[in-house]
Amino acid sequence: MIAAKDAGLVGEGVDGLLYHRVTDNKPVKGLIEAENSDRRALFESLSRKTGGTKEEVARKFSQGIAKKAKKGHWFRKASGDWVKK
Repeated sequence: MIAAKDAGLVGEGVDGLLYHRVTDNKPVKGLIEAENSDRRALFESLSRKTGGTKEEVARKFSQGIAKKAKKGHWFRKASGDWVKK
């Protein structure tokens, strides 16, 4: 997944999930789906542990990813616009 992020094919959303940035690529699409499934399960588990909502957990996760991201990685704002770190 890091290689796809480095290539600009995949970006992070403010909802904690990954998204295609450019044309659909079947191998990358499968990776995104698998990762997002794992992330949803993580958000569910953490929300039960913390008493917060899945959305709150996902937002905090997204913020943490953004802080640690490499320069050049892409992020999709709530408006749908993409920004490059």
